[in-house]
Amino acid sequence: INAAVAHAYSARKIIAVDNNPKRVEFAKKYISPITGKPIIDHVFLNTDLPSSVPQSNGHTNGVSPTDVGAGVGDGEMGVVEEEHHVTPGDIKWEAAKERAAKWIAEAGLTAEEGFDRVIEASGAEDCGLLGVAIAKQGAICTLHVAAPGQTRLTTRFGRGPWTHSDKRIPH
Repeated sequence: INAAVAHAYSARKIIAVDNNPKRVEFAKKYISPITGKPIIDHVFLNTDLPSSVPQSNGHTNGVSPTDVGAGVGDGEMGVVEEEHHVTPGDIKWEAAKERAAKWIAEAGLTAEEGFDRVIEASGAEDCGLLGVAIAKQGAICTLHVAAPGQTRLTTRFGRGPWTHSDKRIPH
């Protein structure tokens, strides 16, 4: 429906992403009743983002408990920075940025550095991360994150005022 509305308002390029293979196939075949041509320019299947990266040292975050910062323990004086633990969210965010860059290139939007408008309506965490990652700076990105018993967050950010609504969904 979002693609049809964007098409009706003369969007220059429409890109669709879904995490359901059947909906991706439907979107690829969706034809405008007015023009008889496909409405959606590119359709991508989103798969789960990785939440851990196995490292050669056997630690998922790439940092061994015996690793020390540069200069420490070799006779140099210096300030030891706080240790940063790589979280599953950090790993997912990096994977989302890599996937977004690939899709931006495939859609021919490398010069634009992303999308002007993003609507994320699946509610899936990984799709929300990709929605933010694929939006260019100054874009308007609307995220609908909802699950029974969880918080629904609708966010719109860009050059204008940042707004959000936070509502509890009944079980």
